[in-house]
Amino acid sequence: MQSMKPFHLDDFTQENDFKFFIQLGNQQGDFLMHRHEDFCEAVIVTDGSALHIVEDESYPVNRGDVFVISGNTSHGFQNAKDFKPCNIMFDPAFFSASAQELVKTPGFQALFVVEPNLAQKSGGFRAKLKLSPEDYETAYGTICDMFNEQALKMSCWKTKFKTDFLSLCIHLSRCYENGSSHKNSDLYSIAEALAQIEKGYLSDLSVTELARLSNYSQRQFLRIFKNICGCTPTEYIRKRRIKDACRMLRSSPEPITRIAAECGYSDSNYFSRAFKAETGLTPKSYRHQVRAPAPMSLTHQDFAQTNNTSPPSPEGRQVRAPAPMSPTP
Repeated sequence: MQSMKPFHLDDFTQENDFKFFIQLGNQQGDFLMHRHEDFCEAVIVTDGSALHIVEDESYPVNRGDVFVISGNTSHGFQNAKDFKPCNIMFDPAFFSASAQELVKTPGFQALFVVEPNLAQKSGGFRAKLKLSPEDYETAYGTICDMFNEQALKMSCWKTKFKTDFLSLCIHLSRCYENGSSHKNSDLYSIAEALAQIEKGYLSDLSVTELARLSNYSQRQFLRIFKNICGCTPTEYIRKRRIKDACRMLRSSPEPITRIAAECGYSDSNYFSRAFKAETGLTPKSYRHQVRAPAPMSLTHQDFAQTNNTSPPSPEGRQVRAPAPMSPTP
């Protein structure tokens, strides 16, 4: 195994305004330990087998396995045999901007939030999602569509790619929810609590209510939640509210008092203290630092000039997709 290597999304794509990339690998032997500096990665194994190394732990993966690697998690592969992973690189901010309904589901929270958090910790954690042959076929079709959109770059390809990616994430999240092997696990119980937080973090959610929904005593719930998420439920809710506030301060001209109210803080002074405790800046200072200048408006003549160049022709470009998984007899 080679030494650690950091990867950035622009190592794979020059589409600076499009924070996605899909690739189909074909590996033998060992693949270097690496981490992702500015993206997360969803991996669907389409064929072969390998030993997946995550931080200091390892476990075997083969066709039909699905896992998500968050940024700054070190991972690699050993003993790969005809190993063909589909790697989908993405900016996790996509979900808060375009998938508000999806993030409120326990399947999404389990696969895209809790599992990647646990993968960063020691203790022999291994990904839980194994697709059935039928579920793999559905995922495989969407993967092929995404790959073709990226390769051919026809009109509206970025929109279609993101739509397909969202469809794939919904499918995988449903598969996680429909699995029976992990329904009674701490992992899934905390995922259900996180889904409930996403639904109600702007209201006065209590730890007692979250513990009851997770079928734990309050003391047990607090211990398990902090072990998995690295903070208490109250701290998690605060971080979630401040995340919303940061997004609004970057993009909205609304007064800070109104943003505070929309993020669940009736007292703007308390909001400012909570915001500074989380970011190190006051809301006003944060807005001043991150707000981008307003884009220049285009005249009709400018618009015509920017559309004089025709897109490259996709003729003669063929896409090789992974072989479909045959249902077991």
